[in-house]
Amino acid sequence: FGKWHVGSVRAESPVSPSNSGFDQWLSSPNFFENDPLLSRNGKVIQCRGEGSQVTVDSAIEFIRSATKRRQPFLAVVWFGSPHAPHQAIESDRRLYSNQPEKLQHFYGEITAMDRAIGNLRKEIRGLGISGNTLLWYNSDNGAIPVGSTGGLSGGKSTLDVGGIRVPAIIEWPNRIRRPRMSHIPCG
Repeated sequence: FGKWHVGSVRAESPVSPSNSGFDQWLSSPNFFENDPLLSRNGKVIQCRGEGSQVTVDSAIEFIRSATKRRQPFLAVVWFGSPHAPHQAIESDRRLYSNQPEKLQHFYGEITAMDRAIGNLRKEIRGLGISGNTLLWYNSDNGAIPVGSTGGLSGGKSTLDVGGIRVPAIIEWPNRIRRPRMSHIPCG
């Protein structure tokens, strides 16, 4: 669900999500903004709403269906945001009204993505499956210039450690019962 940055989202493509093992999908071959055109299982549809929430809503629909059938599932959610040209919804931009307009949009997209992740987590708890559901959060690349790589060299679009090493958060209540931190790189 979301950005399918590994090839075509046409149903007949050998690298489409369905030909890569996914039963259901709502995707774009690259980033997307609000009210996006996305491919649902190979058919282009016009979606309405903030891009990150559109993605999560589709994933939630899939998760609800799998849970109702008591079927294990894998749901991969790749957000299109934050990504230039950055187009946050007005209510999210207003939170950063003391910033230049460009940063209002950038921070607003991050706020929307955070909210969508919160909605996903809330739904998983509401379905009663949170204890046995592994949630894995991480970025797909290092920071852009307005972000931080934590002092690592490079950033997005480089092969330096700051471009490819990203933080991750794993949540799995039945197996990880207390907060822990590891500084060991893994891949």
